[in-house]
Amino acid sequence: MTSAEVSINLNPAMRGKNLSYQLLSDSIETFKKTHQFSLTATIKKENKASLIIFQKCSFSIVNEDGSYYHLMKN
Repeated sequence: MTSAEVSINLNPAMRGKNLSYQLLSDSIETFKKTHQFSLTATIKKENKASLIIFQKCSFSIVNEDGSYYHLMKN
């Protein structure tokens, strides 16, 4: 295996509290301590908030189709 898929989904009651970036960033840091895989993510184009969070965590768009962005972080 050379890559692993990552996603984030907060309880609706916790959304809008600026938690997503820190949770995603901390999770990536913990994962990278024991795994050397590239990380991928698939984000709906309509989900602008998730796209911003993943890009802030150094993910780049590598492909897109009609409904989704496909991102990668090495």
